[in-house]
Amino acid sequence: MADLISQQLEKASEDLRVAMAKHAKVNIELQKLKSQFISQTNPVTKEKIKPRLIALNKAEKLAKAVLDRAELNFQDILRTEPADVVDLLDHKLKEHYLRLLIRKKITEQINK
Repeated sequence: MADLISQQLEKASEDLRVAMAKHAKVNIELQKLKSQFISQTNPVTKEKIKPRLIALNKAEKLAKAVLDRAELNFQDILRTEPADVVDLLDHKLKEHYLRLLIRKKITEQINK
């Protein structure tokens, strides 16, 4: 199977995996800091947490943008691959989309 997959697709797949991992890591840190901020009762401590919270929020948005670009790049390269390669990767793609859907639903629930 590795012989059938182009180097472009392998690189795009790796870029997508790295972007997903980075976004997940930043998102987890952000959620921890948000819960710490919300549970904090001391106003002085809350003010100290705010700059970190703002910086992490910006980092999460940047990581999300990188993830979106990596996914678009992956999809563009995948469209140029032969049909048999796409068939071989179909089950992996379904798993990927399921993970994205779950992540989106969790994010929507957290942001409510």
